[in-house]
Amino acid sequence: MSVSSWIQRHPLLAFVCIAFGWTWSWDTIFFALGLWGTIPITIPRVWGPAMAAFVVICSEIPLLGWIRRRLDWRVAPAFFLLAVLIPLFITNIEPVIEALGGGSLRYDPPAEINVAVAFTITLAANTFILGGTEELGWRGVLQPRLQQQMSVFTAGLVIGVMWWAWHVPLFFTGGIGEGPGA
Repeated sequence: MSVSSWIQRHPLLAFVCIAFGWTWSWDTIFFALGLWGTIPITIPRVWGPAMAAFVVICSEIPLLGWIRRRLDWRVAPAFFLLAVLIPLFITNIEPVIEALGGGSLRYDPPAEINVAVAFTITLAANTFILGGTEELGWRGVLQPRLQQQMSVFTAGLVIGVMWWAWHVPLFFTGGIGEGPGA
């Protein structure tokens, strides 16, 4: 039996083995070499679920077909706009209320920083390099497959437990950005 056919027969097990294997292998290397606190070096650890998603998807369908289905939005663009604006509103309402109560409302970014460019770079880095890649695996591949076998609630609980277990090495090392025992 080829690896591809095994993955097609056991996509959930393959996903979990690849996601955990990728991430925990990097964690072991970083920890053994004393590089744990070096953030740029530890970035590949977060790609485990995305790598697992890529392998599972490519064993079933062409990758471009999967990407096209992900970009087939089933709700009006206004809902996506609300999804961006509501958190911005919630996080910025306090200074506005303070200003209405007599405080001052002032924002003076440094002249050399283009806020739109900085926001775009930060969003892209978080989505494509850092933790945002996890969602491709957890919600893009694992959740739909689990929901074929169980309720949405149960699938969410299973993914939550897996997500927690996937992060266990961070609990023992002090987290990314801190050395062990720091």
